[in-house]
Amino acid sequence: MGKKNNYEGIKQAAANIGVFIDESDLSGLVSDYIFDSLMFVGFMVEIENIFEISIPDEYLLDENLTFENILLIIDELKNKNEII
Repeated sequence: MGKKNNYEGIKQAAANIGVFIDESDLSGLVSDYIFDSLMFVGFMVEIENIFEISIPDEYLLDENLTFENILLIIDELKNKNEII
């Protein structure tokens, strides 16, 4: 899945929890769109399901997490899975 498709996956994961983003929102903080921890966990579960990855907790501790950061995390984890 390329960067554009990764963006579409993030967009879909957000929509699945009732949050709507577009490409101009990618540099925005996730916390500006996802307001509580339950929504955040739901969003991360959606990301994991869509991309068939498991995101370790340490990736999610950044209070300044942006959607762009999530794209980078997805790429990194998918590349690790391809190597294994």
